[in-house]
Amino acid sequence: IIETEGPVDFCAWAGPRSWAWEAKATANSRWSFGDLQPHQARRLTTWLRPDAKRRAGIALRYDLDDVQTDLWLDWEHVVLLWSRWATNQAGRGDASLHIDDAVAMGVEWNSEVFR
Repeated sequence: IIETEGPVDFCAWAGPRSWAWEAKATANSRWSFGDLQPHQARRLTTWLRPDAKRRAGIALRYDLDDVQTDLWLDWEHVVLLWSRWATNQAGRGDASLHIDDAVAMGVEWNSEVFR
């Protein structure tokens, strides 16, 4: 089978659990949903099966001045926002995710959760 669209950026397995994610970065305080292509969103949605211990998400870096914030955003939450944007149902300011909102909904990579 020849595919014209690529797979997700990363996959990982640990025992019965697995993760698929896209790696994204922005030098702005807002990450544009346009940075995630429809085929990437479809791949994440296809992978996501919480009942089967399959998770999907976005590994997102906000690179602002000299401060880098690395976050894991669960696709289960992001897909709702991205889908509104992708179907032209987003309101003003809803075409992107502000760093404050991302921090509130995500998990920082360097937090105690990962130690």
